[in-house]
Parts: sequence; structure tokens; C-alpha cells
Amino acid sequence: MICMYTLELAGRPVAVTDRSEEEAGRLFASPAFKADLAVLQDPDGHPIWDGPHQQSSDPIVRRASPEEVAHFQSVIARRRERTSANGHHAFALMPDLRDPTASSDYGDPDVG
Repeated sequence: MICMYTLELAGRPVAVTDRSEEEAGRLFASPAFKADLAVLQDPDGHPIWDGPHQQSSDPIVRRASPEEVAHFQSVIARRRERTSANGHHAFALMPDLRDPTASSDYGDPDVG
């Protein structure tokens, strides 16, 4: 089985990466990734993270479930079909998240 890691906020899986556990921790803690998190919303339009003001549990990095691994692989496959990109992608966001500043939901162009 492929070992991947998931960022979880308040019990909700947010993003999956195929990087090592150490690299996943650095990626998910990076200022650029945190800036992206600050704009993401759940399906009801609520922010999924409010940074240092987060009232619920701290973000955690854990091993990805088989479903999350399958989602990551599906995202990468779709991305390769739409473009000729064959490079290494850092992460895939979970499909129920949306970015109100983007022209479409984050669930499709969800690779960082």
C-alpha cells in the first residue's frame, strides 16, 4: 500500500499528499499552504480554518485512509488528462471544499 498523509482540521480531512511524513508536515505548515486554507470553505460556505483563532482542535497530520489515497490518485489522473503535466504534485484537496475566490470549486483543480 502506498503511504500518504492527510492534513486534518477539527476532525475533517482537508488535503492529502504523497510526500513523506516529515515533508507533509512542512508542506502543511508552510505560509503559502496556510494562506490557501484561510480562504477555503465547506459546502455550506463556512471557513474551514481561521488560522491562529481556530477554536477547535489543532491541525494534525496522519496517515491517509484508503479512500483518501484513492482520491489523491484520481485527482492526479484527471489533472494529467486535462494537461500534459507529468510532474510531481504536492497535494490534493478533498472534494467537498471550495474556494470562493476561484472561478470553480477547489474540488476539481485541487492539486497544489
